[in-house]
Amino acid sequence: MNYDVITFGSATQDVFMSSREFQVVEDKKFITEKGLCVPLGSKMHMESVFFAMGGCGANTAVTFAHQGLKAAYLGLIGKDYAGQGVKDEFSKKGVSLDFLKETDKWPTAFSVIISLPGVGRSILEKLGACHYLNGKQFSNIIKENSSSSIAKWFYIASIYKRFPPVIGL
Repeated sequence: MNYDVITFGSATQDVFMSSREFQVVEDKKFITEKGLCVPLGSKMHMESVFFAMGGCGANTAVTFAHQGLKAAYLGLIGKDYAGQGVKDEFSKKGVSLDFLKETDKWPTAFSVIISLPGVGRSILEKLGACHYLNGKQFSNIIKENSSSSIAKWFYIASIYKRFPPVIGL
């Protein structure tokens, strides 16, 4: 099958949590000199919580599909609940799963985005399978699915630092 675009980059399961109870603390210990804080040992009410797929490669694949392009995502997710959520979201959004591989070796990447409405947000990230896909695996996925022309374009989103250059595509 020929695609207009195949994207590559991260694919994560994200949970967004928002509360007006978060506190901003100013301190030079924080890289931004401000921290979005929760009192230690406390339990806080969240005003909103929702799950969504995220990641540079996943988000661009969905954006291309929304523009009416035949899009696919090339990447690796874990064989876990979060990975199933990513697959389901791709299917709902019209992104092909032809180049999506699953692994038992690593879980799907996961992020928690906490926000104080009107002020800002912080992201807690857990690297996952998409961050450990290497150049050889990338090339093998392409070879497994290639025909004379598999895509008009490849969109390579930000790549985790462990990924070596891809040569010979």
